[in-house]
Amino acid sequence: MAARKSPTPTKTAARTTPTFDARIRISLKKGVTDPEGDNTLKALRLLGFRSFEHVSTERIIHITVQAKTRAEAAAEAEKACKRLLTNPIIHDYRVDVEGSA
Repeated sequence: MAARKSPTPTKTAARTTPTFDARIRISLKKGVTDPEGDNTLKALRLLGFRSFEHVSTERIIHITVQAKTRAEAAAEAEKACKRLLTNPIIHDYRVDVEGSA
């Protein structure tokens, strides 16, 4: 896996706005069927991996956010999760933000 670039400032009119890397991990809530995980487990068992008991899937979305602070970047990522990236009925998610102003 390639190393992630560290945050770099983006120049705008008369000021510099830092950028932050937000990593959003989206998983299915407990009790929600995970057909991709189930099928992966079946395929692994067919290949001889008998010791595996459970497989679950998760999506990871990387977003570069221009913001004044880490908290502001996290808040923007949270808004994106609530408005588009997740379904609150079936998904759990976690936002991690790296970088500093």
